[in-house]
Parts: sequence; C-alpha cells; structure tokens
Amino acid sequence: MDNILTAVAALAIMVATGVIATAAMALRPTTLLVAWRWAMGAVLIWLITLGGSLLNPGVDEIDELMWYSVVLLSLCPAIAVLGARRPGAAAWTWFVMLPMLAVLGWPMLTVWGSDLRAGSFQLEVPQLIGFVLILLMGAGNYVGTKFWASACLYAVALCLLVAPLSTVAPEGLQTGLARQMAGLALGGAAMMARVQSRNRLSTLSPIDQLWDDYRNMFGIVWGNRLQERLNGVARQQAWPLEVTPMGIVWQESLTDEQRQETAAKLEQTLRWLLRRFVDPTWIDERLKTSSSPET
Repeated sequence: MDNILTAVAALAIMVATGVIATAAMALRPTTLLVAWRWAMGAVLIWLITLGGSLLNPGVDEIDELMWYSVVLLSLCPAIAVLGARRPGAAAWTWFVMLPMLAVLGWPMLTVWGSDLRAGSFQLEVPQLIGFVLILLMGAGNYVGTKFWASACLYAVALCLLVAPLSTVAPEGLQTGLARQMAGLALGGAAMMARVQSRNRLSTLSPIDQLWDDYRNMFGIVWGNRLQERLNGVARQQAWPLEVTPMGIVWQESLTDEQRQETAAKLEQTLRWLLRRFVDPTWIDERLKTSSSPET
C-alpha cells in the first residue's frame, strides 16, 4: 500500500509539473512570469527530493533538509505574486524574497557541525509561526477568487511537509504518509487551477472579463488596490458605475450613448493602470480590440 501511495504521489507531482510548465505561455505577457519561475524551481526540487527518498528509503538528516528546501521554495511563488508590479518586481526579489529565504532557511545552517555533518533538524515554535504567517499571506491572497480551492490545497500540502519537521508534530504522525499526501494535495491544487483557468462565464462583457481575469490571476491584494483606484477615478469624474469584486455595476436608466462613452473612458483608465502588470496584448485579447495609445 505504501508503494502504491508513493507512486500515486509521484504521479501527482509530475502532473503538477506539467500544468505549471504549460502555464508559461499564458503568463508570458504578465509580471507573473517571475512567480512562474519560482514555481517551476520548487516543483523540480520536489521531484528530485522525492526521487532521492525513493532511492534511499528512510529518514535521515539530509533528507529532512531537502524536504525543508522544498517547503521554502514552494512558499516563493505565492509571495512573488505580491510584488508582481513593474518596475519593482526585480527589487521585490532582492529585498523581500531573498531575505525571506535567508530568515526561514537559517535553521538549516545551524544543524551543521564542525565535522561538516548535519545533525537532527527540527523547527521550533517561533520558526513555525513565521512559516504560517508567510503561508497565510501567500495562499490567502487567492481566497475570494476562483482559485481559492487550489490555494487551500497548496497550503495543506506545505503544512503536511512541515509537520514532521517541527517540534510540535502530532504524536504518531508518519513522515512518509504526510509527504505522500502532500504530493497528492499539490497535484490536486494544480489540476483544479487548470480547470478553473479555463472556466469562464460566457455572459461576461469584455471589460468584465478583463477585470475578472486580472483579479483572479493577481489575487485580492492587487485586485482590491485596482478596485479602489478605479472607484476613486469614477467618483472624481462622476462615472455612472462602481467596480465591485463581482464585476462592473452600472447605474440604471443609462442611454446606450452614455454607457458607451463611459465604457471607453473606463477602458482607457484600465489600460493605464494595468500597464504595470500586463502587456497591451494581454488586454487586447480580452477586450477584442486594437491597442490604444497610452496617455
């Protein structure tokens, strides 16, 4: 039974690798390509570590360090999304991502002895608190979007990997089983994300589709900021609309001319604000219009 679970978990991770790899084309016109690179690195290290565990069954110090490396790299894609805005995306990597890895990865350095052999590795409560806070920041960004279920499975997968490495691990927790279930959760998260990315409402107008895709891809943090900016402009210029998480809400009793005129202004503003996140081609694909010059 254990061998079957391990094989299924390995298959699930390979499926996740395929899903992530094929997402590159869709993310290329966006600043999320940085997060994609972190995701590919994380899932490849996951595969390598799982392969090493299969070739060398059992749990030793190096094995524990490798699995913790998987955890650290797996945190990075979701956190990279929080800094995915031009021109600061590169600075986010240097001043947020790498320091985060240094702080969370510090326990890995403390277990090495003077003879260059690794000792027992366990995460203390303060380190676990830091891990949980960062995980909540990353996965929580997608709660309230159509990818909420994938975000929850992703969080579960990382918690299952961390649990056996902590000093507060539940008594009787089987390390191998926890890692197998983590692999299954990761595969499930990837497959659900793939399905949801193709699930679009045919009733949405082009501009609603643009807003919906942006909010779901970049999460509620960037979505709420863009919503606030758009509603601020709408109030300032007395537009007969309000931007909500569910789409654009128009005032009643508008003539077709008023709606078309306001929609053109809204599109121009969206193009201006979204230039920090996506290329014009990404916007055009959703609006089905030719690019308009930036102002």
